[in-house]
Amino acid sequence: MPDFLIQEFDQTDFIRYTQGTSRVLVLGMGGGCDVFMAYTLANKIERQLDMSNATQKPMILYANCISERKDGIPSDHLTLVPGALFSVPPGEPRPIQKGENTYGTTLIEQSVPRGPMDSPLLIALKKTPNDKSSNAIRSPEQVEEYTCQNMEIVEKALEFLQVDLIIGVDCGGDSLTSGKDFSFHPLTGRDHQVLYAFRKYRHKKPDFKFIHVVLGPGCDGETPRKEMALSVMGTPEERLYWCEGRKYLGAFQTDDMIEECFPLVQNLEMNRTPYLMYRALKDSGEFCLDRPQKNDEWYDPNLVKIARHGNFQLIPRIWLLHGLVFEYEDGAIAFEENAFEVAKKLKEFGGGTVSL
Repeated sequence: MPDFLIQEFDQTDFIRYTQGTSRVLVLGMGGGCDVFMAYTLANKIERQLDMSNATQKPMILYANCISERKDGIPSDHLTLVPGALFSVPPGEPRPIQKGENTYGTTLIEQSVPRGPMDSPLLIALKKTPNDKSSNAIRSPEQVEEYTCQNMEIVEKALEFLQVDLIIGVDCGGDSLTSGKDFSFHPLTGRDHQVLYAFRKYRHKKPDFKFIHVVLGPGCDGETPRKEMALSVMGTPEERLYWCEGRKYLGAFQTDDMIEECFPLVQNLEMNRTPYLMYRALKDSGEFCLDRPQKNDEWYDPNLVKIARHGNFQLIPRIWLLHGLVFEYEDGAIAFEENAFEVAKKLKEFGGGTVSL
């Protein structure tokens, strides 16, 4: 199994990507707690720009991709692009209360400190129909329809914001693999809907820049470590088709980001992704992570147990303290006019499993 942490990413290279840009968006690709790490990465880049004495500094925005809400976006939120782009209520952040249910709400985003252009912004994608619902996605044609709807939403948001660079942030790494949170086909997962939309948008606007950052690979509990390693370092045929041309730039330590993020997540459940990163950082007392027992056949003192939403994986603790950076080669994909052809590229459909 390749050790992808050996290849280091120089964190000052984030500044290089911002050169020549006027607006940068650091975006939580999968929603939920991704926004916390998007916020801390935005702060990190701001500090690097301040220390660089750059004569021209871009505006750094941060946002989260969420699913549309059953009752709509709350009326006290600002509507920037109807049906696509919103922002949380202005003013002081609203801290999350201990034991408070945040799922299906915008309470997580409301707890994040405010920033430029009413950050954190919200890009509201179409909700993936439940597999058991009457309108569940059951065919490549439905994958196409769903994907096209979300591509239109992302494009409207980007056109409004006029950003030159997006840094897509994912906690865990299901944006590298298929993960398990999708309906019928991996392309329907929110991270992959966003990734596909970015790549399609850059195909349309070549000056648009996009880099992809995975924080705490494996902390979402959706991907076995061997599959994660292959997705980071493996050959193109081991990746999902729309990820062709992905280039791994290296890993960087995230201790400072994890420390900065913890006050925002300390009242959440201890198995939320940024909280797991903090536990990996401290790894003692109440924050100690579970490990295999010495008599377990898979025992390894460097592995920790990640259990979330019915998923279970054994992951190297050190992974949770790093970020991985990727860029995508122009022209690596001959983008079809629709997502139907893309959906047919995989060997199997259905059942939440896919042949890689």
